[in-house]
Amino acid sequence: MSGKELPTQAIDPKLARRLAQAMSDMREAGRYLRALHALVIKEGWQTRGVADATMLAIIVVYARPFIKSRTEGRAAPKLDASALKLFEGRPALQQLHDRLLSLRDKGVAHADWVHHRTHRFGSAGWITMSNTPESARQDLKSVYRLVRHVERQATLLCMPVRIRQASNVGSERSPGAT
Repeated sequence: MSGKELPTQAIDPKLARRLAQAMSDMREAGRYLRALHALVIKEGWQTRGVADATMLAIIVVYARPFIKSRTEGRAAPKLDASALKLFEGRPALQQLHDRLLSLRDKGVAHADWVHHRTHRFGSAGWITMSNTPESARQDLKSVYRLVRHVERQATLLCMPVRIRQASNVGSERSPGAT
């Protein structure tokens, strides 16, 4: 969706709920990004532990709407970015989206060899070296643009639901009315 045209048909209520959750997730990721940016401006990347933990939180929260939920809830199990055309005409955002989901899958949620290499460390045993936060924090502004884009697109996709709900307000008869 280019962001200019609005969908005219009503969307599935479960999809609308997942989109609403995605908007909330993107706002949360945006808050973490702003906090991380402020930390980096103030302290630099010397506060590596806090910066890495915040970057991991950003990756997890950003990916949440796009990862299949195992809940039996009232929302769609996940958002399909391709089906919703979230990144139509925006290949750089699509690439960053794919990269963050890959980092979530291979570097945060699961111990993939590329992100968690194990090395022999003298006679002390084995040590795992993770490069997930390091590889994700290359350009915070790009990640922020991606988060804002997804939030805006989710909002646009939910508009028909909001318009329909607003038009029904006051049109329902109160109980006992004749």
